[in-house]
Amino acid sequence: MARAPRAGFVSLCGLLIGLSALVCAEGPGTVTGRITDPSGLAVANASVTAVAVNQAAGTRAERPARAASARSDGNGSYTLKLPASGEYRVAFEFEGFERQEHAVTIGDDPITLDVRLELAAIPQTIRVTQTPADNPERESKPGEVVFPADALDRVPVGRSPERAAEMAPGVSGRGPNNALVMAGAFSYGNLFLVDSLPANENTRGLSRPFFIQDAVLETRVSTGAVPAEYGRFQGGVVQTITRSGGNTVAGSIRIGKTLSELLTTPGLKQAELETKLGGLIQQQQQQVQRAQGLDVPGLLRPAHDHAVESLQLRVAGLQGLLDAFKATKDSKDSGAAGEQLSAQARRLEASDVVWQDLFQRPAESTLADEDLSDVTVPQSVFVPTVELYSSRSLASIWQRIHGASTGGTASGLHGTGLAFTKVLPEGTQLSPSVETTITSSTDLGFEVGVTNTGENQEVSITVTLTIPKQPSPIVKKATIDLIDVGETKSVTFKDFPDPPFGEKTSVQVSVKPVQGEKNTANNSAEYPVIFSLG
Repeated sequence: MARAPRAGFVSLCGLLIGLSALVCAEGPGTVTGRITDPSGLAVANASVTAVAVNQAAGTRAERPARAASARSDGNGSYTLKLPASGEYRVAFEFEGFERQEHAVTIGDDPITLDVRLELAAIPQTIRVTQTPADNPERESKPGEVVFPADALDRVPVGRSPERAAEMAPGVSGRGPNNALVMAGAFSYGNLFLVDSLPANENTRGLSRPFFIQDAVLETRVSTGAVPAEYGRFQGGVVQTITRSGGNTVAGSIRIGKTLSELLTTPGLKQAELETKLGGLIQQQQQQVQRAQGLDVPGLLRPAHDHAVESLQLRVAGLQGLLDAFKATKDSKDSGAAGEQLSAQARRLEASDVVWQDLFQRPAESTLADEDLSDVTVPQSVFVPTVELYSSRSLASIWQRIHGASTGGTASGLHGTGLAFTKVLPEGTQLSPSVETTITSSTDLGFEVGVTNTGENQEVSITVTLTIPKQPSPIVKKATIDLIDVGETKSVTFKDFPDPPFGEKTSVQVSVKPVQGEKNTANNSAEYPVIFSLG
């Protein structure tokens, strides 16, 4: 008699266990994870929606609108509880990002599903309108055709005034001495002007090739109904109008900038370097030829000769770099290669000194003596960053190029780390653990410091700063050209649109991993902030 209750108790326990298992099988399934953007930073308040597959495939009347939904928190984390096991489609959405869907099967165990959202393409419509009054300097007159320099750059013709004139109506080819035949007149009967000053060659009536093509704004060609203000011609009038004055020599500066970008290009190989260096040498030689062809007033000729000397030093420096890269191609000594390259690069640095001390200053003095102080003598800086051409930097560049040419990377650790983020103009340093109130103004900016934490020189380091905002986040990017081992360099972000005022948000900063970097734990940070109007 005493055993009956025990048997009943065991049976009752078995029944309860079975019911418990049944209840657990029918209980809610859980999907958890974290939502990030392409930089690995958290996406807060993203929508997560799950719909059962059989419901998703049914008609609108057969299925409810959704099975379950949730939103990500400030860390991008979410938890989605589903009512029953089975197959679901889980959709992730946030303004400014592409919508994503993932198929999951819910069973007894929770599921972890991390998602990285990609930025969505933003459709834009840009309407450009213009009336003749908007751009009076390019308004053509009857019988006149205007050829802007930027338009000539996009067509396969030369950039000289004569080449432009060949495309104008009323120009019927070339005559004696290869001169243009315009409006049916003799080929020597044309008038060439530069900023309204005669530019004809006296003997044969040809144009003088003394202009610098980069200085040309537009070319005007008149072959009919020419205004009475022009004289001394029988055919047509070709007038070259130059750009307004500036303080730089753009042509040579562009070559210097291109060289810096070339040397700091990740994955650059020896063959590609040699080809592009050869092209830069040809461009610089053309600059020398144009300068030598200038018709310079007598008092400025000594200074002008030094300007030509400066440009020739740049040709020699570029050629020396090319020769040094070729000569050290099979070397194993990066230090010796760096010294050899640096010796050639010193010509480029010397060219800037010659330009400033022997051309620019004497020319300014001469013009002042002639009461022409309002005429601006151009500056020209070919080497904006001297440290790029030090033997140490060039040795690292040489080593990196050799690593790329052999299909690998330089030995040793590679890596960068986020050093600091400061609010400008105050200079307040942000903290990932302390909320900072930022007073917004037109001068608002952020300075981000990046440290080379590896054992190799790193180049082209991309830094991204993001401020979450509806309907789309504020995203800015900047690039650090070069960082040596142990060095810290900073980039500055400015010109921000209005941030989200009066609400808890964050400033997210990330540094793109460099080639060969393995530890990226210190490459990003998220700083809690509140933007205030003051």
